[in-house]
Amino acid sequence: MTVKSTWKRVAVGLTGAALALGLAACSAQPGVAVSVNGETYTEDAVGEVSLELSQIFGQFIEPAAVASLLIVEPAVVEVADANGIEFTEADARKRLASFEEEAGEPLSDATVSVFRMNELLKVLGSGPDAQAAQIQIAEAIQGLDAELNPRYGELDENNLMLPVTLDGVIDMREVQPN
Repeated sequence: MTVKSTWKRVAVGLTGAALALGLAACSAQPGVAVSVNGETYTEDAVGEVSLELSQIFGQFIEPAAVASLLIVEPAVVEVADANGIEFTEADARKRLASFEEEAGEPLSDATVSVFRMNELLKVLGSGPDAQAAQIQIAEAIQGLDAELNPRYGELDENNLMLPVTLDGVIDMREVQPN
């Protein structure tokens, strides 16, 4: 082995280590994908939700989309509550019972929350006040204390990311609060 090849290996190793450290430092807390209103979701949890939702909806749900959904979930629940729409975590678990039986274990709480949010969005989006609900959701999202690991994307000044790909979910980028 020559000195030149040894230095190449050392340089490649150090570059890889620096890259790994740089990526780990991207989030406020190592391993955290999303933090919203004090609730944190790890990268492992986001990956688990991605897999579970992919099975439920029959299409691959990107982890970045999951991160976005976890960010907007509290806002959607708040607006649904304000509009008298009830669909609880228990209601969501009942709808998801067949998936839990198939998997042989319960779905994660985060998956149930995202599924619940999606169902609430369907009701809000199909009601007579759908446009008003969209504006309320956009305003509620702006008020969230949200952080996103850069691996999943960036939040704009309104706490919004790229549109989500779940059927029935409202694209919040098209809604501009007054």
